[in-house]
Amino acid sequence: PHHSPPPPRAPPFHISSGSIHQYQQCGRMAGAKAKAVPGAWKSPVGADLLTKKFNVISSCKALAEGVHAITELRPAEAGRVCVYVRGADGVCSDLFPPPFNARTRVHEYGGACTEIIDVSKEKKEKFALIFSNFSDQRLYAVTFHLRDGRCEDVSQPAAITSADNSSDRYGSFFFDTRTGFLFSAFERHSQDGKVENSIIAADMKHIVAHLDVNEAGGGGVPTLGEHYTLSLPSDFATSPALHPTSNTLVYISWDHPNMPWDETRMVEVEFELKEGRVVVGRQEVIRGGDGKGEAVKQPRFHPSGALFFVTDKSSFWQIYRREEGKEDVRVTQGDFDAASPSWTVGTSNYSFIGDDALLCRATMQARTHLILVEGVMSDAPTQTELACEMGDVMEMECARVGEGKVALTFVASSPAIAITAATAVIEGEEAESQACAYLKEVGVQLSQAGEGAGKWEEVARQTDLDRQEVEGYEGYRLNDFFTSPTHITYPSAGGRQSHALLYLPQSPVYESDGSLPPLLVKSHGGPTSNAASRFNLSIQFWTSRGFAVADVNYGGGTGYGRGDRHPPQGGGGGGGG
Repeated sequence: PHHSPPPPRAPPFHISSGSIHQYQQCGRMAGAKAKAVPGAWKSPVGADLLTKKFNVISSCKALAEGVHAITELRPAEAGRVCVYVRGADGVCSDLFPPPFNARTRVHEYGGACTEIIDVSKEKKEKFALIFSNFSDQRLYAVTFHLRDGRCEDVSQPAAITSADNSSDRYGSFFFDTRTGFLFSAFERHSQDGKVENSIIAADMKHIVAHLDVNEAGGGGVPTLGEHYTLSLPSDFATSPALHPTSNTLVYISWDHPNMPWDETRMVEVEFELKEGRVVVGRQEVIRGGDGKGEAVKQPRFHPSGALFFVTDKSSFWQIYRREEGKEDVRVTQGDFDAASPSWTVGTSNYSFIGDDALLCRATMQARTHLILVEGVMSDAPTQTELACEMGDVMEMECARVGEGKVALTFVASSPAIAITAATAVIEGEEAESQACAYLKEVGVQLSQAGEGAGKWEEVARQTDLDRQEVEGYEGYRLNDFFTSPTHITYPSAGGRQSHALLYLPQSPVYESDGSLPPLLVKSHGGPTSNAASRFNLSIQFWTSRGFAVADVNYGGGTGYGRGDRHPPQGGGGGGGG
């Protein structure tokens, strides 16, 4: 039965007059609107849409010009994670069938657990996907060919780790062509309940050589070689990074009771390869681990061999360049977090563009900002904030895809745009420099990808529903009913400030009868997570009916600096909005 909505009540915190004006003006389009009590508006964003099983894109890697490997979670396939290749002809090919599921349980929360290797001696003709399978945690290999931009001859998966070691877990791994070894975060569970975490190197040359001349599904694939431990004893170890020309590896570790956003250490290891064996030499903590509360993460080696990393020494997570014997150079500047909390392994928030620049994903006031830093090897790098319509950028990468060609790739979304993977190929004698110029001029306009705007091309999309015309609402698309949030700050406990994303009502066919909207307040899960400005139908369900929604970033979240994640004792962090 129909019930009249309750009379509107004032929100529990102050909304500025500017926000009220925005609410009164929001969604005004050509044509008269019906006046109605907020909360009683009709909307095409129904429960049927909320229960649809949309695939969730998490990664997009350029393999060659016009060819991409895409990772997505598929709710309709028992929630498995699948990797598929989209060829230059637009045809998509899954690299493994159900029930294979690319997920790792390393550190329980898992994370990055796939690696694509060119096994055709860098000819970009034959590739092997290495992935961790969820049900047995073994590593598997799949081979496939690229012919004229098409993905062909996908093999069946073949295990490359033994079934006898089913308690072993791998994550954040990569294959190094120079040494022929696989480097990985590694976790071993013993029968007595003991868990050991480490960074390992395992010989993989024989596997790659086999896959170069054989298909993975043809049988006879050898297993991964002996595992050599490279790390010092610790409760957790992750993020291995290898120097491009020397046998020097850097990784991140930490111990209980710390979490990776509390205090970590960055360790440097030197090793030798003697007759196919790894001999570990110097092991040294080079950053953090001194009890001063510094959370270091995401070490990356620049093509020159310089070491970059992220630390919250300045309160916010910022990118630095290590200088041997001198003070480390701060590469980014600003009140933003240039990294996200390490709930999972293998997280990457910045990418080098050639030798001189990097692209950084920065979180500030619950929104993603893209920062281009140039002169990264100088003592005074310069940074430019790029135009970006997307509220949340999940992944970004710059990769060489041919002679004089680089591909910029993003996975991103906004409140009005479903998760989209898009790419732009930049070609020229100085392709990386031209890519930087392109980003500064055009920015990231993924909503118009494929519609002739600039060079952005849409590669994959979570759903097209948001931009389809709505039955019964002639002339309107579904995203005409979507609203975007405003970041607000308000007083909290202990004299602190808390934050929220305020979504105001939006409808192209209704407007308020003069009443203030009813307000729904929600909070995100996980103390160091944050409310993000991304595609979320469960919020648009309410705002398209005339409700306002406040998505609260309570104390302890990301994007507001270490002081907000670690407030003074009694300050109400971690749950005190």
